[in-house]
Amino acid sequence: MLMSAVFFHEKITGRKILALLMTFTGCIFVAGIFGGGAVLTPLILCLGLASGFFYGLYSIFGKFAVGKYTSQTITFYTFLFSALAFLPFSDPADLAAKLNPVLILVMLLMAFVSTFLPYVFYTYGLSCMDSGKAAIYVTVEPMVGTLTGILLFHEEHGPLKILGIALILGASVLLSLQPPRSYPSA
Repeated sequence: MLMSAVFFHEKITGRKILALLMTFTGCIFVAGIFGGGAVLTPLILCLGLASGFFYGLYSIFGKFAVGKYTSQTITFYTFLFSALAFLPFSDPADLAAKLNPVLILVMLLMAFVSTFLPYVFYTYGLSCMDSGKAAIYVTVEPMVGTLTGILLFHEEHGPLKILGIALILGASVLLSLQPPRSYPSA
């Protein structure tokens, strides 16, 4: 949201700030940092902040590119360059030795359904709304992940996780509400 204000001159309103604080707090709670047994080391904190910063950059660069290219093209090149950047940290020969037709099919389905399509939709959505709002809306992802873990995999859930879910959902609802109309006085 802050980068959107700088690059696109999007207005920062009290509603957006409140939604950002609710989202940030909600993500902390669903991650289990307080009372969930998670340990927050300096490295984890730095990696988390870097992850958020670079994800925010995706919204900024995506907003710039969405006027010139399709969301599919933007997403394709994002993933291509990401894969090339991670190639030195992987062992392609070891991966190739473990592949079989079923595993390839599962990997392709997961890549398409769980990764490619959501990014295509998100990038397309950038053409329809402020990137600051989009960045807050997308935080429903950890909320959905948490709910999936609780409902399908019987992960632990306490009051702070439930509060975190409510805060993230509440922030999205808050942003989607239309500001009150001002009517001309008679």
